[in-house]
Amino acid sequence: MRTLILSQILAAGLGFGFYKLLGPGYLSAALAMVLVIGALIILDSLHPPAIATALNFSFKGDDESNLLLFGLAVGLVAVLVTLQRTSKWLLLRLTPVETEANDAKEDAHERAPTPD
Repeated sequence: MRTLILSQILAAGLGFGFYKLLGPGYLSAALAMVLVIGALIILDSLHPPAIATALNFSFKGDDESNLLLFGLAVGLVAVLVTLQRTSKWLLLRLTPVETEANDAKEDAHERAPTPD
């Protein structure tokens, strides 16, 4: 989850920054892409879809509301992933574990002769 959030927010920020600094075009897209790749390698947080995010924002960043909306979407994904992981943890913690001793008891009980 760290990789997803870090890479997407970094890519969106750099793409939007170059859009505002240089305007839409290939130069802002190329600089954003190169810097995002370099930063992701340095941070050991490789997430290839983040490159597309940087390109998207560098070609068409329009206004700050797009960046804010994207940040909210990434935050929502983080909340959903945390909820999923918490649910999984709770289910594993609260579900009774079958043991070999219980299995042996059940097998012995099943094999016991039944009165006719």
